[in-house]
Amino acid sequence: MEYYVKRDGSNNVVALFKREQTPGQERLDETHPDVVAYLAIDIAENGKIDKINLLKAAIVDQFKFIIEIFEVGKAKGLWVNADFDPVLLQKGAEWKQLINDIEN
Repeated sequence: MEYYVKRDGSNNVVALFKREQTPGQERLDETHPDVVAYLAIDIAENGKIDKINLLKAAIVDQFKFIIEIFEVGKAKGLWVNADFDPVLLQKGAEWKQLINDIEN
């Protein structure tokens, strides 16, 4: 995604727009360091970081729950790995690794 940017007198990005506000307005990709910096400041100033962290924790908990259901079912003989698509099994392994990376 690209944004049209508005800068202040110190050349800092102070606003992002989806549409051009003035002819010839500077346009930057969402990965441009100035755009990333602006978005990080905006998120922090609006208290969204706490909400994002809560959401991340909830997602990790959901993945843990799904993995636990799978493991319990396997332990009780309700299913075996061969019952599942290999792509799904790989995705589960990736989830477990991401959770381990986050928690350690």
